[in-house]
Amino acid sequence: MHFVIDLILIAIIVIIAVITAKQGFVRAIVEAVGFIAAVLVAFSVSTPLAEVTYNKVVEPAIVNSVNDDKIENTNNTIDKVWESLPKVITKNANNFGISKESLEKTISQSTKLDAQTILTDVSQKVISPLVVGILKTVYAVVLVFILSFVVKLLAKLLNKAFSFSVVGKFNKFLGALVGVVKGVSLTVVLSEVVLLLISFTKNGIWIFNSANIDKTILFNFLTNVF
Repeated sequence: MHFVIDLILIAIIVIIAVITAKQGFVRAIVEAVGFIAAVLVAFSVSTPLAEVTYNKVVEPAIVNSVNDDKIENTNNTIDKVWESLPKVITKNANNFGISKESLEKTISQSTKLDAQTILTDVSQKVISPLVVGILKTVYAVVLVFILSFVVKLLAKLLNKAFSFSVVGKFNKFLGALVGVVKGVSLTVVLSEVVLLLISFTKNGIWIFNSANIDKTILFNFLTNVF
């Protein structure tokens, strides 16, 4: 049954090559480069966008929720600050590394007297890093999804421009070559995963065991060469 393992790997390479050939070289390359660019742009933009959102939207909402009163005592101020925080933070405060003790420490270090100014200090020192981090991740994921969708549309349009006559055939041929490379890359990863799984099991999984692996040609080639 060892030959079945090699046949599975060959089938994977052929299927990916056929799919990529239909897509065309131009589309495959544009999508690959475009995705990388989308990730870089998304993560570059997400941080400043998250900071602007926090400073212009989130923080004012938190600060304005507390009346601009003079501090009666530290505990009173802590209660006001705590009540003004978003519920998602107060309910999971420990998970976020926030507690009334950390707020008390920040407030005790403040030289301000009005609650709103102190709340602004707390917001920047305690809450901002957490919320900005969450917003950054959300923005990055959304931007990657949107930009990737745009890239796919552009790739399809460009691919159509190269779909005529001889150029179209050459485009598909190069696409198939890219597919072979992608297929080989995937089979190498899968082969390494199989070896890892076999090392954790006594008799392997299905036909994937040490005895059959030793008799394979392509599987051994991929794992030894790469």
